[in-house]
Formats: sequence, C-alpha cells, structure tokens
Amino acid sequence: MCGRLVYPSEVVFEESKAEGGQEIMTEETKSCTNPKCPRQNPQLIGEFNKNAARPDGHESWCRVCTAQHQRDYVANRKKTLSGNGKKKRVIQDPGPVRRPSSDPPPKKSVISEAVTLDAQLLKAVKKSAILDFVKNDLPRMIEEAFA
Repeated sequence: MCGRLVYPSEVVFEESKAEGGQEIMTEETKSCTNPKCPRQNPQLIGEFNKNAARPDGHESWCRVCTAQHQRDYVANRKKTLSGNGKKKRVIQDPGPVRRPSSDPPPKKSVISEAVTLDAQLLKAVKKSAILDFVKNDLPRMIEEAFA
C-alpha cells in the first residue's frame, strides 16, 4: 500500500462500540504515499501536516518523510552553493576597451576665436573701469557725502 495515492474515499475510520451498542468513530487513518516511508501504513491522520488545498485536508506524505526530504534538500543545496548561501555570480567579460582616435581635434574657426577674444577684452575693460571707480571716484563721493 506504500507508494499508492490515497483518496478521501479510502480514508479509514477505526470504529469502536460504546455502551449501548452505539458505533463511534475514534481515530482517522491515512497511508503515506512516499515509497521510502520508514513507518508502517496506515498511520493516524495526526501524523500528516495539514493542507487545505488537498481533498482530505492533509499532505500526502507523513511528517517524518516531509522532514527527511527537507533535510536532504538543504544538504544537497549547500553542496551546490558557495559558503554564503548564494549562487556564485558569473562575471562577464567587458569586451574590448574603446580608445580615442588618434586624429587631432578639429581646429577652431577664426570667427569663434574673435568672439572669445572680444569676451576677454570686455571682461578686462569692465575690471579696469571698476578699479578706476574704486580708486578715484568712490573716495571723492564719500568725502562729499560726509562733509
């Protein structure tokens, strides 16, 4: 019976007779479907984990088989992974390095050089005008204001 699917209609109730000849269902049993199950089937329903998605409301493997399977899975997984529990990352080759071309940079046009020169001259003129104002006109204006 081990290794065979058990359907709800096959779940067995052990019956006993109470006083007065009345039949009472006391213990529900089920068979583990794991072919390597070390326990003898049928087992009490309490030996199976609950699973609401199953027709009878319990797992098909008993708790002993489920725990052993989980231990085996974790041990096998530790062998295949690195020490920190993560898969090793594969580092990809970045490919060839792109180097700048050996061509000289394009020459500036005469117009752009003239505009740059004009901007520099304008800054110099403004700077000299400010210096002249600070040296000559500002002290004179202060004296007139406080005299």
